Amino acid sequence: MNETKRERQSPERNGRPPRGPGHGPPMFRGEKPKNFGSGMKKLLHFLAPFKFHIALVTLCSAASTVLGLIVPKLLAKVTNEIARAALERAGGGEGGFNFTLINSVLLLMLAIYLGTMLISFVQGFTMSGVTTRVSFDLRNLLMAKINRLPVSFFGKMTNGEVLSRITNDVDTMSQSLTQSVTQSITTVLTLAVALGMMISISWKMTIIALFMIPGSALCTLFMVKVSQKYFRAQQKLLGNVNGTVEEMFGGHMVIKAFSAEKRVMKEFDEQNDALYTTAWKAQFLTGMMMPLMNLVGNLGYVAVCMMGAYYTMQGSREGGDVLAFISYVRGFTQ
Repeated sequence: MNETKRERQSPERNGRPPRGPGHGPPMFRGEKPKNFGSGMKKLLHFLAPFKFHIALVTLCSAASTVLGLIVPKLLAKVTNEIARAALERAGGGEGGFNFTLINSVLLLMLAIYLGTMLISFVQGFTMSGVTTRVSFDLRNLLMAKINRLPVSFFGKMTNGEVLSRITNDVDTMSQSLTQSVTQSITTVLTLAVALGMMISISWKMTIIALFMIPGSALCTLFMVKVSQKYFRAQQKLLGNVNGTVEEMFGGHMVIKAFSAEKRVMKEFDEQNDALYTTAWKAQFLTGMMMPLMNLVGNLGYVAVCMMGAYYTMQGSREGGDVLAFISYVRGFTQ
């Protein structure tokens, strides 16, 4: 009877599992999805009503990418024309600059930049609307699901963990969806168009540039593999911290009545420190990815520049073509 009385007086909810690492329901442990295909089918089901919006985003992304990759080719024409006239003047000739060609190309580049800006605006506005609507529908379904759950479900996890699923996880999915759709289309088109442009300029320099791919892929795979566990832990600990804070404010009078302030603050400090550690490790490892990619890319740029300078000295390639090739290599690497 005394034991029952102590359990009833305890400020902790009876039956709740400890919130240490590896505890709690499987859905909050940061585990990998057990059925990724089923989850993707459900996500596509949510996106089905927005198929026309996604088609518009796809067209805008394709147009923006292609227009952006045309600019280096136009810039190469201007560079070649200026270099030709400058060499003729340096050699004592009377050749002048073809300002008609230069002005027309520059105006075309300006029109492309303005068109790309407008297309990007339409793309971002449309995709933001889609993801916001999907998040809205998901939260409504989650609330309907919560209203159907038995009371025993809420006795096994904190309110903060439930709120984290509705707020943080849905927001994370929306941000990922906004970036993934447009980036996937842009990446595929950039790889295809940039590779075709590079081959049209020089297939030999293209072979040298392609040697960067294995190094970049290895760096990316390594950093993703290391940082992924910290991102999963960050989401789990975020739910734990939210649950602890919610209970501290909701049960403040109970905590004061049983003099549990030190224990509750110690629990919060431990969880907050763990969240801080996992969060900075995840962000640090993610931030290291681009420097490593840039290092590998810069090594390739040096090799491409050396070969391009050699071809320019031999007269087989013009300087503008080499500059355009370097621009395509940068886009290809990114």
